[in-house]
Amino acid sequence: AIYAPPGQKITLQNWQDHFQSLGDKFISAGDYNAKHTTWGSKIITTRGRTLEEAIRRNSYNVLSTGKPTHWPTDINKKPDVIDFAIVKALNINKFNITSSLDLSSDHTPLIVKYSSKPVCYNPPTTLCNKTTNWETFKTLVEQNTNCNIPLKTPEDIEQAVAALTTTIQEAAWASTSFRQLNTQKRKIPTYILDKIKEKRKVKAKWQKHKTSENKKHLNKITKELKNTIRDYNDDEFKKFLES
Repeated sequence: AIYAPPGQKITLQNWQDHFQSLGDKFISAGDYNAKHTTWGSKIITTRGRTLEEAIRRNSYNVLSTGKPTHWPTDINKKPDVIDFAIVKALNINKFNITSSLDLSSDHTPLIVKYSSKPVCYNPPTTLCNKTTNWETFKTLVEQNTNCNIPLKTPEDIEQAVAALTTTIQEAAWASTSFRQLNTQKRKIPTYILDKIKEKRKVKAKWQKHKTSENKKHLNKITKELKNTIRDYNDDEFKKFLES
């Protein structure tokens, strides 16, 4: 797990040193406090740009739901993606990442699962989209293209074309983030979203005026939100069993 506090300058070399300290294989998940469109953020920050460069240079993979993970207490600030996972030397097709509905804090918890078998997804309808990292794509194509093959017969040419096509497809998919279409999207009810907004306002008030009364109010609304979410999950599970 990782927590990169906001406000601190983290250089490219800092990121490089951190990831190298994790060894030959790793899953580094947590709060990076870094924004970049590569993992679904709405904007690109300085830290996000530096982190993305470290990821690209080392051909790491990013696991992200593409959905907001941070819900600022300041209602004038928009929720965004700053929590995700970075993976090295592990089969990306064996991972599944989802959001948890436990909204007791201002961060949405993420659940990362690693399966012994590849996770089945609906195949992407396109090779690339706006998230495609073309530098990673170029590197993967160069690494996996075999130019030392004979082209003397029609069969040789056909096999070479098939191999190149596969290389291009796999490089494009490995360099692009696709939504997991086989998982049912859970729509959070309006009354829960309203409760979340109410909690954000109460928390913002407590952070400005840390009185015992405001703290008591925050604890009360936090407990109510937890109970509301728990009841909702219980009802959804009962409906699933009865269907």
